[in-house]
Amino acid sequence: MLKIGGYAIMTLHGGDSIPRAERAVERFQNIVRTAPTPQLAVQLRGNNGGAVILINGRGLIDVTPADAAANGTKRVLPIAQIWASRLKAVLANPRVIRDLFVTSGLPERVRFDGNEFERGKDAAKDVGRFTTDGTRAATAEGKSYVLFWDGQIPSPQATVYLLNRFREFVPYTRLSTPG
Repeated sequence: MLKIGGYAIMTLHGGDSIPRAERAVERFQNIVRTAPTPQLAVQLRGNNGGAVILINGRGLIDVTPADAAANGTKRVLPIAQIWASRLKAVLANPRVIRDLFVTSGLPERVRFDGNEFERGKDAAKDVGRFTTDGTRAATAEGKSYVLFWDGQIPSPQATVYLLNRFREFVPYTRLSTPG
């Protein structure tokens, strides 16, 4: 099953269903990460022999005759239309779009000063409280990010912030302490 924003979009069947769903999720995440604005447009191209669902002009998943057969028909296009319609409906939800884009491109966890921090879901608006001295946190893969913190709370803080691409501060809460 392929879910976006917690909503079921399509159910894939067959021996290749798990790798197909994983590829679709990877493609979707890449489309979101590289979208110039927080907008996702769904398109459908193809016919009853085969179709492709696209987002912002980029292929998400091929809909095959095997998908049609698994759904009780020989025609691919009606199945592709149903899946594309579900995807359009989910991506028309402003909360889903907000949730997809607020943390897009940011890691789930970072390490700083012997502590591990986990990403929250909602960004904080910049109201002049956040500050940095250029200190960086790293991911397990070695990528680093500039840390921000609330300048009105004394150190050490249980929450630090990373700046997302919309200039909003995404909170990361400490999971562990040095021991």
